[in-house]
Amino acid sequence: MPASYATILCAACKWTEQADEERMHAWLGQADMRRAGTHMDIDMLWELLPVALARVACPDCGAKALKTARSESEENLWPEAPICVRCRAPIPAERLEALPDVKICAVCQAKQEEHGTVAATEDFCTRCGAPLKWAIKPGTSRYLLVCSQEANCR
Repeated sequence: MPASYATILCAACKWTEQADEERMHAWLGQADMRRAGTHMDIDMLWELLPVALARVACPDCGAKALKTARSESEENLWPEAPICVRCRAPIPAERLEALPDVKICAVCQAKQEEHGTVAATEDFCTRCGAPLKWAIKPGTSRYLLVCSQEANCR
């Protein structure tokens, strides 16, 4: 289970902040990734927070160099392995050595190649924060990446 607090830090000036769930919601709002009056569960917050922080400037120095780390956990004592964006499993060190910028694990890569799916560059809608899905453009055979909540998306 994810930690209940995030440590937000600026890589440029070393500014830090301890953020609880309410403050994480505020950061998402500042990045225009959350509707006013809505509440996301902690797992969704942890998914969207790194994306939101990349979009906003540091309150101290103004640089867009904000990152997040989990607090209240001993896992911060060890370097955290990158996590697969599809299945949320840690990506093995051997794979990272061979492909340093890889975002998905070997199992998900194999599934993707087997099914011929294309990896999405953005996993969540920039307007409402809902997951994106592939849809066929009406009248064509083209696929588009659209919001899964398009009826409710602003």
